[in-house]
Amino acid sequence: MKKLDAERFARLMMGMADNYRDTITKDGIKLRFDMLMGYTIEQIEAAALRIMRSRKFLKMPTIADFIEAIEGSATDVAEIQAHHVLCQVRECGAYRTPSFDDPVARELVARRWTWAALCSMPIKDHQWFVKEFVHAYRAYERLEVVPQLEGPASVKQLSDGLFEKVAGPP
Repeated sequence: MKKLDAERFARLMMGMADNYRDTITKDGIKLRFDMLMGYTIEQIEAAALRIMRSRKFLKMPTIADFIEAIEGSATDVAEIQAHHVLCQVRECGAYRTPSFDDPVARELVARRWTWAALCSMPIKDHQWFVKEFVHAYRAYERLEVVPQLEGPASVKQLSDGLFEKVAGPP
């Protein structure tokens, strides 16, 4: 999103709050805007529609709900990557080098399974590989993502002193 999208985004958030019979503050809108800045306003609007069509809770969706609606769940991504690994096994075989754009999939293939073992795996074991891969992918991703959760400086400024305001003076 661009700064030009701020008003459109705010109207969307206010509409969603109305849909969920919930409230949202200016700070809440700003926080969501800053955290979702890496997506286009069209992606966010499409995610909002998906969420409102399927979500039955009477509470405003979280930032994580928007990200999942845009990118898919962590399990969805892990399953897609597992199937990409199996496609690379079929396409490359044991004698060519596979290509993985996803850094987690690349790490798992390099560290958890050897390429030769994957290429010699019987087809009947593919379903078990997918299950193991998804489990390992999700665990690895959780461990690797933690340092990246800082967010932009504006989010830090917005959240500074938040707990003091909620708890009140000591």
